[in-house]
Amino acid sequence: MEVYCKLDRITVSGKIGKNVDLVKIAVKNHWKRKIDRLGNEFAVVEREFDNGDHENKAVLMPNPYQEFSWRIDTSNHLNKHELKCILSMIPYLADAHLTRIDVAFDFINGQYKPMKHIIVRDRARQSEIRNVAELTSIYGSSGDLQTLYCGARSSDFMIRIYNKKIETTRHHKKLPDNVEEWERWELQLRGKRSYEWLESAKIMLSQIKYPNYQNLDPGDIAVLHSIDDRVVSFKDFSKKKAARLRKLRKESVGYSDDYAKAGLQALEDNANKINEQVEIFLGQLNLSD
Repeated sequence: MEVYCKLDRITVSGKIGKNVDLVKIAVKNHWKRKIDRLGNEFAVVEREFDNGDHENKAVLMPNPYQEFSWRIDTSNHLNKHELKCILSMIPYLADAHLTRIDVAFDFINGQYKPMKHIIVRDRARQSEIRNVAELTSIYGSSGDLQTLYCGARSSDFMIRIYNKKIETTRHHKKLPDNVEEWERWELQLRGKRSYEWLESAKIMLSQIKYPNYQNLDPGDIAVLHSIDDRVVSFKDFSKKKAARLRKLRKESVGYSDDYAKAGLQALEDNANKINEQVEIFLGQLNLSD
């Protein structure tokens, strides 16, 4: 199995003056002006491919619920020109600060069937909606789970697990060579939690398990299998029994954390690189103060 860890997304927000035309400034810095269906202006950093296709690598747009507040949202998969364009706009945002960071873990050609991991996180909402039109969860035509969310979209800590192979082919993109299976885990952090990405990533990894139900008695296997498949919930049992079952999952009794351990090693191997990428943005934030 190949395991990769990388910074996947960064969002920076800040204020502008009442009469500042931020889109006009962005165009001068090699962004492209766009207009949405409501007639509102925004700007994008656009990458053009040899076949004529285009892909937005960053978006500069107003925050809808805060007057004079704008944000720069980027996937961080950037070349030098794109990064220069993006960083050039941060100094124009007063009180600029990180408002979102996503860290991604890719598990390629692993030993387990994709989308069989569960998220062991107490009191956190998990979404599995079988409608492709819904963003909270997507199922393939076979009914197999393709995307799982844990946590509210507006919260400061949210986990996504999805089948990256299917997501890639759905968008008509070419898969890397020799990819048979590809599962991705993503951690989305907002607000002040964005600055705590390393410890938060470790927490996420500790909360994802693969149910193999080894070394459990048949009764516990049946109950935990039903809980993991959402046929029943911990609330259906006494507090004492629910606490014991939760402890089994938390301590990986009957569950494997092989992927989590591999992800932790990838995180440690790439932490300095990710931190350097974040620091590039933080350096520009300091200039905007």
